[in-house]
Amino acid sequence: MTDKTNEEIMQRAGGIDVKALVEIGKQLATIQYIAAEGRGGEPIPVSISKDGFAVDLSYLLPQYPLRTRAQVKVEDVQSFIRYMSEWKSEYTRIFAATLNPPYRFVGIIDYPSVNGRPDWGSHVVTLELTETEAWKTWSQNSGEEFGQVEFAQFLEENNADIERPNGATMMELALALEATSEASFKSRIVLQNGATAFAFDDAITATAQTSDGRIEIPDEFVIRVSAFVGMPAMDVTCKFRYRFRKPHLNLAFVILRKKQIILDMVRATGDVIGTDTGIPVFLGTAALTV
Repeated sequence: MTDKTNEEIMQRAGGIDVKALVEIGKQLATIQYIAAEGRGGEPIPVSISKDGFAVDLSYLLPQYPLRTRAQVKVEDVQSFIRYMSEWKSEYTRIFAATLNPPYRFVGIIDYPSVNGRPDWGSHVVTLELTETEAWKTWSQNSGEEFGQVEFAQFLEENNADIERPNGATMMELALALEATSEASFKSRIVLQNGATAFAFDDAITATAQTSDGRIEIPDEFVIRVSAFVGMPAMDVTCKFRYRFRKPHLNLAFVILRKKQIILDMVRATGDVIGTDTGIPVFLGTAALTV
């Protein structure tokens, strides 16, 4: 490149010495870098060398990261509460998605402050509520029809969850249903106490039989279960349902207001988290775009 040509280029480039820049670029290309990984994964030079000479730059790096970046997922409510309590600041916030599954609580440790100070929002803790096995068993079978033997077996297997009537009463009912499984259904009678009695035309020898051969089934019963892992149990009302499939009787139960019960349990979880951590819980989601 001639001087004249370089002058012309400098004029077109607004006075920048392009030739000098090209020479600097050539020199930089011969420099060897030794790099460490930066906070964002980008390489940071810690030393450079050229022609046998080296310069150590590691002293320029901070001893610790300038901020915490973490995406933490916990599996139960108590773990979420403990983690948030250990890391929280006055600006930490929790957001709860409660309307539809999956039900999720997201804690943002470094949330921007209300006085306008920005923050990174890069230290995040997530709890996705997990249904208990007991709740899944009752919820999935709500509205499903059982034969007499199958219904009796279901009551026996899940007797520990039944709060009212007591377990002994429900076990007697289960035994009576097993005893009458081969009898022909004759009539349905609503008793003064609100219970339902079914009459069968064969002899019944089970413990729960009445003197006139009727089985009394309560109109509803109450189970006590926790819907989500790590949360206390709640009372849940179930309604008996009956359908005659000649010549036998099919039985079912329905959890009353099941969707509302789930919503109440999710909101109750949020109340526990907010109280135990002392952190505001907002209904909704947050997406920071820092």
